[in-house]
Amino acid sequence: MHIILFTCNLMCSSKIAGEVHTRQGSLDVVSSAAELLNRAGSRAANLVNLDLNMSEFNPRDLLASLRQLDPAPEALVAYAPHVHEAKLAAAKEAGCDVVLSQGAFHRKISNLLDHYASKK
Repeated sequence: MHIILFTCNLMCSSKIAGEVHTRQGSLDVVSSAAELLNRAGSRAANLVNLDLNMSEFNPRDLLASLRQLDPAPEALVAYAPHVHEAKLAAAKEAGCDVVLSQGAFHRKISNLLDHYASKK
């Protein structure tokens, strides 16, 4: 299982790293859209998690670029605080497979990893 996390939030990346480690997977934490595309293009990812609080990217453009990779990531999951309704709606409209509030993302990350770990 290979997971990519696009965030600058060290607490979030630490929690996910622990979850990925227990599943004997690998995790790349990236903090720029360019780095995300580079990592996703160099190794197939089961799951790409996008922190919508990252101000640098446009979800529509970034998702389109990720979907064009060969192979494309299996799933794209976006999350943001529940009060950022416009960001969450934009991610859903842009085609994210799963869009969650930040709280729901943290509650469900274990289930998401279990689901996508079984894929490859």
